[in-house]
Amino acid sequence: MRTTSRSRTLWIIIFAIMLATACQTYTDTLTGGKTAADETKITTALRAIASAQAMYAVAHEGNYGTFEQLVSNNNLDTRFSGERPVIGGYVLTMKITPPVSGAQPASFAVNADPQPTAGAASARHFYLDSTGNAVHVNETQPATASDKPLP
Repeated sequence: MRTTSRSRTLWIIIFAIMLATACQTYTDTLTGGKTAADETKITTALRAIASAQAMYAVAHEGNYGTFEQLVSNNNLDTRFSGERPVIGGYVLTMKITPPVSGAQPASFAVNADPQPTAGAASARHFYLDSTGNAVHVNETQPATASDKPLP
């Protein structure tokens, strides 16, 4: 009888390990799905900002708008209200550079960085500026124009 009891205990331990592994795999899959969804949401938001800035610039002699100006001008919806709106667990920060007479045109740059309190579902950082519609990504720190663009 002892070998049966040991055998049963061994099978229970093996089953518990397999169950724990399956639960962790399932949790990792769910987390990865949320991360992918949040990253899709923020890259879509960045592209919406680029479109909104293009429309704003046409109506404002080549100048770009802040989040508040883009929202009040109906170029963006109210999710983008505030100085640093949060979308999909990412904090958006925009820098507007006014034109320098005869030297350089106006420009804008937007960073999307993971919200510190979002549970660190994603560590990737995103960037978009007025030089093109490419969204750049950095795995570990705020992205810049020199980081690789997303495909």
